[in-house]
Amino acid sequence: MTPQEKEHFKNKIENPILFELIDLFSNELKLYAGANYENCRQFEFSNADDNHILINLSNWENNYKENLFMSAMKGINYFTFVMNNKTVFPIGAFNSVMKAIDGNDDIYINKKAIKWFPQELKSLITQQGIEFEDLKKLEKRNYQNYSNNHYHNSNNWLEDVAGTNDPETMNDVYWNLD
Repeated sequence: MTPQEKEHFKNKIENPILFELIDLFSNELKLYAGANYENCRQFEFSNADDNHILINLSNWENNYKENLFMSAMKGINYFTFVMNNKTVFPIGAFNSVMKAIDGNDDIYINKKAIKWFPQELKSLITQQGIEFEDLKKLEKRNYQNYSNNHYHNSNNWLEDVAGTNDPETMNDVYWNLD
């Protein structure tokens, strides 16, 4: 994928309309899967695994659910188009989001993606007893590991971690922190 194509997908992913994020993934999956598209749409998780957690949405308000769907689809699209150049399609995660949108009370989310979610969603997830690595904890740990010779500006922690203020490099570092 060319740098222009990556930038095109990054701009589409930042779009705040949920159904456009869904269409972006679905349309590319149709191209990728071809005649197997319907079979792909049948795949579903049967239980949580090393990479995915099960979140129960039965007590969540609709605005929080929509925010979760939006965050999940942004992550799925970023993973697919920017990080993996359309070589990996997280079909199970996509199908789980679609079923939750259709009213299923359970949704499977990639554990590593939660650290990028808004704090209000992290709080709701934590209330279900689900543990995950949080960027705030990561920032605190990175700060504590700095030697006394380094200046740390907590407002620009990503710049410190990336070692530059170049937006492209900072964006790549942000999405690859693990």
